[in-house]
Amino acid sequence: MHPFDFGIMQGRLSQKQAQQMLSFPWNSWQKEFDRAKKVGFKSIEWLFSKDNWKNNPLLTETGRKEIKACISKTNVTLHTLCAFFILEKAKDSFLGMSKLEVDNTLLDTMLIADSMAIKVFTLPLMEEASLKLPEMRKRITSLLHHLISHSNDSNIVIALESDLPAHDLLNFIQEFNHPTLGVCYDVGNAVAEGYDPVAELNILAPVIREIHIKDRIINGGSVNLGEGDVPFLNIFENFQKHQFTVPIILETPVGDDWEKAAHSHFSFVQKHITG
Repeated sequence: MHPFDFGIMQGRLSQKQAQQMLSFPWNSWQKEFDRAKKVGFKSIEWLFSKDNWKNNPLLTETGRKEIKACISKTNVTLHTLCAFFILEKAKDSFLGMSKLEVDNTLLDTMLIADSMAIKVFTLPLMEEASLKLPEMRKRITSLLHHLISHSNDSNIVIALESDLPAHDLLNFIQEFNHPTLGVCYDVGNAVAEGYDPVAELNILAPVIREIHIKDRIINGGSVNLGEGDVPFLNIFENFQKHQFTVPIILETPVGDDWEKAAHSHFSFVQKHITG
């Protein structure tokens, strides 16, 4: 894949209204393939959230056929999947599901994603699911061993999106000593945490398997690209320095007009990457 074929997170090509930003677009997910193609995105990151999760199209035979039809029609592919489910379940302290049920649900989803030629299975480990929390670190370590032990016959990689500092995250990954495990690096979240994303990209470059693009204010929320504290010129120079060939996914705000926002954000990254 060309290193700078940008994709977009599922749900960012639909009006969100009162919905959470990271919520599955039940009424428009098929349309998002056409919308992505129109804007210029090459891929969509599939979203696996807990809301009505058993009926997520990825988990049903009918849904997978429909997904393949959308890909065939538009040539907009799925390289990545965000298992937002795990962060949401952590917020609920995994209530309603046993540890084994959660682990097996994520394992089944990962293996189905692999069967759909998805290459990166991202686990967002922040907030209540942060590896900074000793009990959560223990819980996630157990989960990762479970996933890795069943990954030998798959082509998928597991990418951790974490709020740990780069050195700590690299050490955590190296403890597993397994090629399946890598990093999904979010430049906006890093800046919001007070980290230097260019320095962290240099540290994590060998294990980066995906990059999320958003703009944030230090200690603040997401804003339109170019309106926050993320040093995009330096970051895109760093991408070229390392010759990243990983999926680069926009997690940008929708605002009141998803189409205007999507075109604006796509133009922003295209302009910056070409200088």
